[in-house]
Amino acid sequence: MTQQPQAGLPSATVLDLWEQGVNRHPLDRALLLLQYACPEESFESLCDWSVGARDARLLALRRATFGDRIESYAECPDCRSGLEFDLSCEGLLGSAATSSSIWPPWSRAVALGNCADPPAVTSPMLPPYRIWKRRAASSFRAACAVGRRCWTSRNGRTSCRKP
Repeated sequence: MTQQPQAGLPSATVLDLWEQGVNRHPLDRALLLLQYACPEESFESLCDWSVGARDARLLALRRATFGDRIESYAECPDCRSGLEFDLSCEGLLGSAATSSSIWPPWSRAVALGNCADPPAVTSPMLPPYRIWKRRAASSFRAACAVGRRCWTSRNGRTSCRKP
């Protein structure tokens, strides 16, 4: 792998890449961006990158193109309350683990190695994602409570009860 991209994408290039990727699978869109950002890498080499390395490079490219701030929105599936929040590319990059050495060899996450096999990459959830999802749900429950929503738990399942 080469160094992280230093310059962002010009707006004409963003539009061109969007037009090329509009009808493609999300993994193919990611590879399209990486091919532009890393012209010295072959397509096969890009396919061999780990998911973490690929996503870290894409996040760095996004940061260089649009800035560090990511405006985000999540909606409670039960009460439909919305929560707007900002994420930092730098913060996400700093907390990302791109090394597969942290996984035990029997972990299902190791099988997800790269994007050469899209169904294998998208089928099971990675353990860190489950942890993040729990933390995000916890934060969202707190936000709903502030919004006068009450969270209840039945049989390990959490739901939003309107006042």
